[in-house]
Amino acid sequence: MAAASAIWGATFVASKVVLAVVPPFALVAGRFALAWLLLRLVMRWRGIAAVPWRQAWIPLLLGTVGMVISIGAQFIGTDLTSASQGALVTSAAPALMALFAAVILGERLLPLHVASIGIATAGVVLVTGIGGSGFHLLGHGALAVAATTWALYSVLTRWACRHYDPMVLLAGACGWGALLALPFARWDWPVVRLLEPAIGGSVVFIALGATVLAFLLWSWGCARLPARVGGLFMFVQPVVGTGLAAWLLGEMPAWTLYAGGALILAGVALAQRTDQA
Repeated sequence: MAAASAIWGATFVASKVVLAVVPPFALVAGRFALAWLLLRLVMRWRGIAAVPWRQAWIPLLLGTVGMVISIGAQFIGTDLTSASQGALVTSAAPALMALFAAVILGERLLPLHVASIGIATAGVVLVTGIGGSGFHLLGHGALAVAATTWALYSVLTRWACRHYDPMVLLAGACGWGALLALPFARWDWPVVRLLEPAIGGSVVFIALGATVLAFLLWSWGCARLPARVGGLFMFVQPVVGTGLAAWLLGEMPAWTLYAGGALILAGVALAQRTDQA
């Protein structure tokens, strides 16, 4: 889950590059269509069957919540704000994951878990330097929607993985996500610019690395860790996202990057220790 979160941190920078050319929902549709194609090829090669049609509502639910609403809102918010701000706001997901898990899965929420979330959240605030930029109502609102629906998607994935292989669920969710995003996609943009190395390479990274690889890693983690612990690995995302945004986009962080990173790791360690105890 830490590796998936690190990949997604880099995705904020890559999407900032792509969104200068490709509209948000066109990127959502293209991203998940490519991911679905690759996953289906792997499933065919391994002889893995898809989710039966009578249970198709499960990947449909995951695709609607996680792919269309959450990722679409994330792209909109990142386009209107910055890569580092996107990493900050969406990292509110772990606190919401713990709450959704308590309601949906019946997982216990201990006081030390709440404390670990608070410590890691303080680290995110330090890493991203919140307050240094103006507040953008639509942009930050979209990122808040992305964080909330991502938390719900993660908890639903943990529930669904009790019944189906994570790869099967992800393939179905990507397929539905691509289809449902199409009506919202705009295609009046210069498609030829996808041939540019920076843009085309970023699209490939988003579709394959940030979708196929990272979503599988996250799904496997969701199946094996309580949501209250697994969600804390989302705090790796702003460390990577803010660092790369500073390096590649010129969004320079202060010394608080390092102090915040230490708090984030402390929060994750506390959550793991509490869960083992």
